[in-house]
Amino acid sequence: MPARPRALARLLRWLALSVGAAAAGALAGAIVDTLGGEGAAPASPGAGYVVLGLWPALALIAVSARLIWLGWRPARDDADDPGDERARAAVPGARLLAGSAALACACAALGWIAWGAIAWASRHTAFRAPTLGVLVPLAVTVGAAVVAAATWPLARAFLAALTALDGWWRRRRGRALLSRRRAQAVVALAAAMIVGDRAWALRAWLPALPRALVLAPALAAALTAALHHPWPRRRARWWAAAASLAALVAVALALHTRLRDPARVLDAWSAPSLASEVIERVHSLAALRGDVRPAVALEPRPGAPHPDVILLTIDTVRADRAPPVHAAAMPALAALASRGAAFTRAFAPGTVTRRSIPSLAIGVAPTRVRGQMYGWALRLDPRHVLLAERFAAAGYQTAGFLCCKAFWGRDPDLGWSRGLEVLELTEDGDALAAKASAWLAARAASTERRPLLLWMHFMEPHKWNGNATLLPAPDQILPRYDAALTRVDGMLATVLRALEARSGAPPLLAITADHGEGLGDHDTPYHSTNLYNSLLRVPLILAGPGVVAAQHDEVVGLVDLAPTLIELAGFIPPAAPELEGRSLADLARGERRGDPDGGYAYAAMIPDRTVTERREAVVQGRWKLISGRSGEELYDYVSDPGETRNLAGSSPMLHPLRKLLRARAEIDARSPFRKLAR
Repeated sequence: MPARPRALARLLRWLALSVGAAAAGALAGAIVDTLGGEGAAPASPGAGYVVLGLWPALALIAVSARLIWLGWRPARDDADDPGDERARAAVPGARLLAGSAALACACAALGWIAWGAIAWASRHTAFRAPTLGVLVPLAVTVGAAVVAAATWPLARAFLAALTALDGWWRRRRGRALLSRRRAQAVVALAAAMIVGDRAWALRAWLPALPRALVLAPALAAALTAALHHPWPRRRARWWAAAASLAALVAVALALHTRLRDPARVLDAWSAPSLASEVIERVHSLAALRGDVRPAVALEPRPGAPHPDVILLTIDTVRADRAPPVHAAAMPALAALASRGAAFTRAFAPGTVTRRSIPSLAIGVAPTRVRGQMYGWALRLDPRHVLLAERFAAAGYQTAGFLCCKAFWGRDPDLGWSRGLEVLELTEDGDALAAKASAWLAARAASTERRPLLLWMHFMEPHKWNGNATLLPAPDQILPRYDAALTRVDGMLATVLRALEARSGAPPLLAITADHGEGLGDHDTPYHSTNLYNSLLRVPLILAGPGVVAAQHDEVVGLVDLAPTLIELAGFIPPAAPELEGRSLADLARGERRGDPDGGYAYAAMIPDRTVTERREAVVQGRWKLISGRSGEELYDYVSDPGETRNLAGSSPMLHPLRKLLRARAEIDARSPFRKLAR
């Protein structure tokens, strides 16, 4: 065989080991990811997407590492140099330890450089993603060049020191100190100690990470590295070829599933796993949604009018500090509550915005909302249909004047603003109210005759204590919080005046909050950490055409709001699984009296980037059961509004509430999109 084809054949055989090892590692990672992902099944196409994401990356890293080692090889090059007696005497263990120590120093230096760049940017810049995207890579690139230049002489210095140590030991004891096995044990122990130390430092947040998202890449990388151990050539060719073929088949099956059953691809995306990361980079979620085609149409009730619908949500409002319970801080909202239906036992579905608002806007429990964490928000599964989409399909003009680009922004599109024809985003509530009022006036003067769905969200109470981590003095907590409520009440008054200034039929108004605030109760300064009523119980007020002024003490949940607004707007609410909540229209219209011992609400804390423990709560009548890793808590929150007396060990109400939680678990075990499954 000529020299050039022979060299090419050797190169391909050399590459085959890394490619095959990477394929085997990717397949192992896919198994861990598929079995460990929430809601994933062994037949999920996610396995193929994990292989598609891991295989090229692992192969590139493996080939690069081997090339770097071939070019670097400080110990081997020195050992082959007959002029360097110390290096020639170095045992394999010394070479391994020298290389590992130099590599560890290089990694530590690069980590310190990256951390320093981020810390500097946080102090001296706006700490925005574009700024970090320029400064941090630049600092790391320059630092990597310096570290690479310093690593070679450092490795030689380590090798010289270890060789001298081993020579001294040989002279004293007559045997080698740094044998290959001892060196391997030292390296393995040091690596375990480093990983353990970092895991201990992050122990509070590790439970919130999906296990598969951590274990799958780690196992894949470890197996890829292990398979680079010298093999007999013929055997290596066989297993490398078999692993590569299996990886190709897995990828092909995943891409075939995308063409034939896009809903299964979205099932794999919605589970917190490595597969979801790959799917989002390989496919367009909008295109997947178009192929699945979720139903958005609303069926009108014959002869029913379709009034304008105004949904006003406020961040971080406790029910016991807001109308109708506490009217002093919010006079405009108190006036609205006096002429509308006020629900005094309304419960949010979660204690963070990213869980509560999607549940409210979709009409399903937070445990049924599928999606992926993106920053502080939740990127919604494309199959979910939001309230604005349903109203837009029913012929409404839809508009959103909302506080937060991080939640409702369209770059990137997290799905929260789907269905909104007009979108205005600003965190300044006064500016938001002014813009909405001006837009309403301009719309009234235009030829637009479609009914309107307007959604506004105000952020001001969330910032009642500024950016402080600790609470102020006890006598300052309620005054500061109430002052924030009074401020947002003025913003509501601005919008309500703009609505009253219009001619025509009055709109249907709904005002509520996404969650409450701890204010020191149960040692909780703010929110997201528990499921007590200080965080879950929120105001809910309905007013407008057909709504009878009354206070209702039946338990309701904010998942009931979507079907309620749909029915009061003259349409038939879709049935489960599209909407889980029950319509409160009969209560709002005065067609029945509320049952103080009835009603139902469910709430959950779902582990994610800031929530470390899963908890859930169910409320019926005056009773509330909280269940979590730390046990069960049962409260009669009417006689014990502070929820300080746990009755789980003595009350007969524990068993019926447990039954409600078990029923909830059975519902959550089924797909929220089963009608869309093909």
